[in-house]
Order: sequence, then C-alpha cells, then structure tokens
Amino acid sequence: MHETLDLSVGRSPPGQGENAVMIRAGLWSDRLRYAIHFSKVGDYRVWLLGQSGGSAGSDGVKILFDRRPDPKAEEVLDMRLEAQPGWSSQAFRVRAQTNETPMRAVIRVSLPGWHNLYVVKGQDPQHQAPVPSSSYRFPNWRVDKIVVQLVNLPEPQGDGPRWTANSGELQVPVEMQVQNEYRPRQSWHMGDGVAVIEAEVIDHHHHWVEKTAPAGFTGTSYLEWQGPSRSRSIEGLGGNNDNLHVRQGPPEEQLIVRLLVDKPGAYLMDVRNHHVEKDGDNDAWVGRVGIRATGDKPIVRLGDGLKDGTGFTWLDWGVHRFEFLEGLNEVYIGGRSIGFGVDRIAFYREGDAASRARALDPSTPKTSPTYVLSAPWDFLSKTGGDGALYYRDLRSPDNDRQSLAINAKLHKDKFATATARFSGPAGRYDLTIGTLLENDGESTYRLRVRGRMIGTFQNPSGPDGKRHYHTWPDVHLNEGDILEVESNTHSNGRIPEGNGFAWARGRWTNLRIASPK
Repeated sequence: MHETLDLSVGRSPPGQGENAVMIRAGLWSDRLRYAIHFSKVGDYRVWLLGQSGGSAGSDGVKILFDRRPDPKAEEVLDMRLEAQPGWSSQAFRVRAQTNETPMRAVIRVSLPGWHNLYVVKGQDPQHQAPVPSSSYRFPNWRVDKIVVQLVNLPEPQGDGPRWTANSGELQVPVEMQVQNEYRPRQSWHMGDGVAVIEAEVIDHHHHWVEKTAPAGFTGTSYLEWQGPSRSRSIEGLGGNNDNLHVRQGPPEEQLIVRLLVDKPGAYLMDVRNHHVEKDGDNDAWVGRVGIRATGDKPIVRLGDGLKDGTGFTWLDWGVHRFEFLEGLNEVYIGGRSIGFGVDRIAFYREGDAASRARALDPSTPKTSPTYVLSAPWDFLSKTGGDGALYYRDLRSPDNDRQSLAINAKLHKDKFATATARFSGPAGRYDLTIGTLLENDGESTYRLRVRGRMIGTFQNPSGPDGKRHYHTWPDVHLNEGDILEVESNTHSNGRIPEGNGFAWARGRWTNLRIASPK
C-alpha cells in the first residue's frame, strides 16, 4: 500500500472483482468490508467523505479494523457525519462500560500485509417495545469515499485523492475474498393479494429433505426439516440479537421467501405442514429478513397440534401477520424441531375472506417464480465506452429502493454499464427494470442480452424518487446468459444548481425476470 488509500464506495479494481461488499450474515447490521494490503506499519487516519441522513441529528458510522463486525465489541471507532457533506475524521472510541472518549479516527497497523477494514451501520435503533414503529430510528448516513492515510499527511480536500486500484500484483487471500450474502434465486409476485408457493421449488439447504411419502402433498414433493434441533427460545428478547445465527441457523439453512408486493399492507402467512407427533416435531421459526421500521416481531414460532389429524393440514397456531412494503419483501422459515414438514406456503390479505379461501385451497395453482436481480448487489459496474462507473446509492432504509447511480459531477451525459448472470432455467421471459424518477432529468436505459441490444426507453417526467417500471417482453434467456443494463446522466434544465442545472443520475433498483402472463 502507498501512503494513501482511497476506497471509492461501490467501485471495483480491474481484474479483482469487488473490493467492497455488503454482508448481511446476521440480522444485526449491514456492513461493508474492505481487504487492504499495507506495506508500512504505523498509525493511519481514516477519513470519510459523506453526510448524515436526516433530521435525527448526526449519524454514527462504526469502523472496526482487523476484527469481525461485532456489535458487542469492546472497542470500536464510532465516527460522526454532519448534515452538510464533507470530510470527517472525528470519532469516539467506545469501550465497554465506560463513557465515549472523543478522538481522531486512527487505526494501528502492527504488521505489514493484508488487513480487514469494516464500515458498519452505526447506532442501533434507539427503542424498546412497545414504542410505536413510527418512532424507530435507523441510521441513514451516506459515504462517497473512504481515505486511509498515514497520520502525518494533510486532510483531504475537495473530492480527495484519486481512487486506488489494485494493480493485480497482489493476490487477495482466500479468507478475505468477496463473500456474497446468501439468497435464493426465486421471488414470487403477489399482485392480486395472494401467493401460493410450493416449498420444494425454493432453493434449499440439504437439511431440508425432499420427501414423497406419505401421499397427500401438493406439487412434486414436500420438504422436511432434518437438520439440528434449534429449539432454544429467544422469544421476548425483541429481536435476533445473535448475529452468528446460533439459535436460528445460518441464512443458507432457511427457506427464504422473496415476495414482490404491489399493494403494501397487512398480510397473513400460513403453512401447509406435516408431522406425526403432538409435540417435538411440530414447529418452526418464522422471521423477517432485513426488517426495517415495521411493527413486525422479528422472530416468532409457528406450529401445529394435530387438531386436524396427521395428514397435510394448515397451521393450528402461529399464522403470522406481516406488514409488507411495496416492492421486495423477504421472510423466512427456519428449522426448529426435527421432522416438521413444509408442503405449501400461502400469503393472503388480512381481512379478505375470498383471498384466504383461495390461498388455502390445495387446488389453487402455485404461483410461478420470478427472478429478481438487485441493481446494487447482483450487478457489477464495468467501464464502458463512456468511461463512467456506477456507485451504490444506499441512502434509503428500504432495501428495495437502493439503487445504482452515476456521479453526474464527473460524468455528464454519459452512460454507465452493469452486468449480471442469469441463473434460472432457459425459456422466454418478460424483463422489467425498476427505475426511480428524477425531477432534474429523464435518463435513458438500455438492455443487452448476450451482447445483443434488446431495447431502449427513457424515464418519464415525474415526482423525484417515484418508482417506475418498464418491461421488455418475451425475451429468450439461457441459463448463464450475461445481462447488461446501461443508463446515462441527463439534465432537463429545470433545476438550478450552481452556475448551471442539476443532472439526473440514471438510478435503477432491480431487474425482474418473469414468465410471460
């Protein structure tokens, strides 16, 4: 490493994949991890170019160095960002059971070589149940650049030093390479208030064993939990405080259901299940993935007591209520007692008797899966002909509104390109891009498959931040196809900024891939 290292959030060194990745292995926090090679030992100062995210005051950004992110760590750097964008290196060193100590944000490198730097969500929500969800406080800070430099170097000015790219001469150790968060490939669209999902269709861990006996299941099989017993109760703790998932199991063990909701509101989840005992094999955990600012309990139990017999029946207790937001919502069923079987998972609107009857009717056709590729997390930005790159815009606390965007100050009227690989089966699909309207410009979007142009469209005018969707119908995809999405910066000359006008940043949130209706 040179004397200064600049990590531009969301960029990737040539040939090295991502140098930063969000890891949500637990429900505690979101964080970015950077693998950094230091050639010199000494004290390094950490600078953040960013700003706080709202009216709740300055936001806290935790910095952890050479350790795994642990919200209960005895010592972390709690950095503060102010409301106005700028450089900050002011921090508080937080020690267990002591007051905060103001200091500069300095990390110590004792040995040359590879080290981890974590940038973590910051302050935990300051609430205790039953405080109304409207009063929950979630940090919403924004960071554009991270600079790590020797303490004797001057404070960064303006945009700071140029982004430091890995030359490719140094190989990142295996244990420090990119770790992508687990999620299944499939999602399900709940446009009419009902979704009926065959459990065996969900990408699942080998602890969920596919079974075809006894008879009475729907679909081709059902899933039975044959993993370890995870019966230690955490009910009443107000959330999953164990970021290692000791009680819940790691995410890849869970049946994660990703729902695309058109109409936000209250929905109920029921499970068509199978077990043979009145107790011991009759329940599972259910929870919310990435829960934010809702009234839902993070983790509860669901189960069955054989009131309807030992066949395949709907739950006797634990039918769970969720407050779903518009867009992508994720819930999970986690194994608890060995022998609990899951045949179908049904969602329906609360208080809608017709929806409930249709959802719980075994003859109701299953909902076909949709494949949703998140713009900031499933796509990688690459340098195109215009030389522009995307950055991740993560300001929204709603995961489904986080986007890829282009720095219009650096790239006016230029296109950026991001790529992803399609992992579903070959077939014909409707491809729908989700964009965000911007009041300062109407960006153009392009889609390519296997290098072939599929189509182009321009965002309409509208309220800033409003969701918009555009569909390219009936596109043939093969498993493994490379998908390319491009967008540009654009100004409509309506919003004054400095000596000119503001520019739209070509923001888009996801690409949905669904079987034609």
